[in-house]
Amino acid sequence: MEVKIAGAVKKPGLYRLPENSSIGDLIRMAKGTLPWADLSSLDLTAPLSSDIIYIPEGKLNLNQASVEDLTFLPGIGPELARRIVRYREEKGGFDNLSQLKDVAGIGEIRFAKIKNKLTLK
Repeated sequence: MEVKIAGAVKKPGLYRLPENSSIGDLIRMAKGTLPWADLSSLDLTAPLSSDIIYIPEGKLNLNQASVEDLTFLPGIGPELARRIVRYREEKGGFDNLSQLKDVAGIGEIRFAKIKNKLTLK
């Protein structure tokens, strides 16, 4: 069977799987989910019953995200992700998302691209 996966996965695309494969099998083929994927409404053990699966996006918790998690955000590379984590550790966490603009390298444009993908809780 061929199934397309889109949304909050690392490698969206069309995959060929054996019959009776599960959503979890498909996600593994797509190299896993992005850190902000919302799997709460999915039964990962359920057999695939559609030729298109969409993994919904939730939000990434800025106060818990790892350097690796942050690098999946648009425009955030490893060095900037390290700066974000360092800032968070020095300040004891973020109280509001706009504090992210205090991190060197995060200006208004970059902040606008990522703010809707983040949460503090």
